[in-house]
Amino acid sequence: MGVLNVTVVEAKDLPPKDASTTEVFVSVQVDGTVLHVPVKPADANPKWGDVLTFQVADPATSKVVVEVKDKVTKKKDKEGKEGKEKKDKEKKEKKDKGDKEKKDKQDKDGKVTEGSVGKAETGLAKLHKGQAENLWLPLAPGGQVHIQLLATDFGVVEEKKEEKKDKEGKEEKKDKEGKGSALISFYIVLYLFLTLPQKKDKGDK
Repeated sequence: MGVLNVTVVEAKDLPPKDASTTEVFVSVQVDGTVLHVPVKPADANPKWGDVLTFQVADPATSKVVVEVKDKVTKKKDKEGKEGKEKKDKEKKEKKDKGDKEKKDKQDKDGKVTEGSVGKAETGLAKLHKGQAENLWLPLAPGGQVHIQLLATDFGVVEEKKEEKKDKEGKEEKKDKEGKGSALISFYIVLYLFLTLPQKKDKGDK
């Protein structure tokens, strides 16, 4: 288990919507947990800056799924269609009696529904512990979302610069010493070969 902070920074170049789109927001899912940032007025380049915290089961396989959503308000017809829609709704409620969950919400302006503007996902395996990583994720079908991921207690641990430099220096010194020892051994063997008397062949007198 690990703790992951996801900062939803902003989105840009979101696909244009019609006039009925009133608000836009972002949902983030990690290992089945879904959290949302507050809604903003409909805009092609909305900004948030909100931080969401998740528990990560397995950083090697877990993913962050980001979805930008909008809220669409369907205005009521003031010329009489509202009555017909009300009757149709009553019939449907009778037919679907027992179904307590309703997808649409009601407000003073009309019916509000939620739709998907775009979705993206990214893995966590390459995150560095304690280091924030900024990502611009392309949304399908269009636009981008900017998030920041911070693995607080998991991820790749990088050596400190001083420790890394010291380690590299020791390895370099060890390598030079090894080469020097090999060179000394070579000269000793060469010296012995040149100075020691050679054995005569059996045929020599």
